[in-house]
Formats: sequence, structure tokens, C-alpha cells
Amino acid sequence: MGSLRTSNTCHYCGGRATTVDHIVPRADLPRPLSRLPYWYRSQIEVPACLRCNGTKAAFRSDCECGQCVWAWNTAQAIWMPIGYRPRGYVQVVRNRPLGELAV
Repeated sequence: MGSLRTSNTCHYCGGRATTVDHIVPRADLPRPLSRLPYWYRSQIEVPACLRCNGTKAAFRSDCECGQCVWAWNTAQAIWMPIGYRPRGYVQVVRNRPLGELAV
């Protein structure tokens, strides 16, 4: 099995991936991203189709896979201020593009 990052399958809808999405949006991470340790940066990117990547944007998906849960828990424990709240959630619907924003 290949790396998720090099897969051609969208992490969110299962369609054809043409972009790479940051599980934790870049807007929520400290700048510059190059200051983040490689072990973290290498695990927070997943393949995504253009539509899912654009729909998710700076929001948090409701994906509960191990990689997404780990990425958010690690970011919140290390880099995000206490009391941080994501901008909103985007529903993951497998085999269809991401749904409407759920706040």
C-alpha cells in the first residue's frame, strides 16, 4: 500500500485526487510552516480533489480517521492557544464531494 500523500484517491470523497489538502488548515498553524517539525508536516497533508479541497478551505472536516484525529489533537496540544475553536466543520460524505458547512 502506498503513502496517503502520493495516492490518487481523494481522502474525503474517494474521487480522483488532483491536489494536496492540509488536514489542519495552514491558517491555523504557526508561521512559517517550515518551523514545524518534519514529523508533523509530513503527516498533515492528504490527497484531495479540487472540489473537496476548495470546499473545506480553512474549516475542519468531520473526518474521524486516525490521521485526521491525530493531526488535530497534536496541533491543539502543541501549537494552538487554549480555548481555540475551529471556524466551523465541513461534513465528509464518502463517495460524494464535501457537503455544506455545518457550524
